[in-house]
Amino acid sequence: MSASFALKWIISSTLLGYVLSQSFDTSFIQKCSRKDPQLNTCLKNSFNGLKPYLISGIPEIGLPPMEPLKIDLLGLENNAGNIRIKGLFTNVVNTGASNFTVKEVRSDFNKFRLDLGIFIPIIKSRGRYEVNGQVLLLPILSNGEFIAEFTDVNAIAKIYGKQVIKNNEAFMSIEKIVVDFVMKGARFKVKDQGHQQLNEVINQFLNQNAHELVQEMRQPASQSLSKVFKKFLDIVFSTVPLNVWLTE
Repeated sequence: MSASFALKWIISSTLLGYVLSQSFDTSFIQKCSRKDPQLNTCLKNSFNGLKPYLISGIPEIGLPPMEPLKIDLLGLENNAGNIRIKGLFTNVVNTGASNFTVKEVRSDFNKFRLDLGIFIPIIKSRGRYEVNGQVLLLPILSNGEFIAEFTDVNAIAKIYGKQVIKNNEAFMSIEKIVVDFVMKGARFKVKDQGHQQLNEVINQFLNQNAHELVQEMRQPASQSLSKVFKKFLDIVFSTVPLNVWLTE
């Protein structure tokens, strides 16, 4: 989940960086041409070259540091399978997302398609949670603090857009974003203030069934993250003309 949120900072920071070419030094950005036969490689290198700037943030545009990456609210719901729960996660703080590597970029600007594949070795998350539902035959009603650790995270974002003209300038408008992710490992720890005697049992269950829990929640989590990702990128693409970040 956290991996997919890291994607929005990578893309938006790149695009917004192009806008700053007239206001401060952007020589660290590898600009890309639509006509370049190695356009995808150029975009990949440009994204990866942003890491040190994402860590410290770009105050000129009000972009906060990527470390830590904060998420105010994330809602999840799964009504199928053995795990049927509604979850609300708030004040989520993530670390490790800045240590990303863009492994692959696939672009088709005739159709305004852009796919990014990203690998992150480890992401650590903490925050508050509220969960209501049923796991197997066990009713679950819990709230409190949580800590999670996700390792070897691979995420992909498929961006579907179109060109729109505003004030005689061309922009890329986002029609749909599909986010998906897989991870090698996951560990959880919750602290329910109201049921402290059950914390050990709950944590043991979560970690013994971590793989199954992630798989069951993968689809609703991806759908929720796609909505958040699209809302964020709509703002970016609607303010950055195409010819600013993608030259002819």
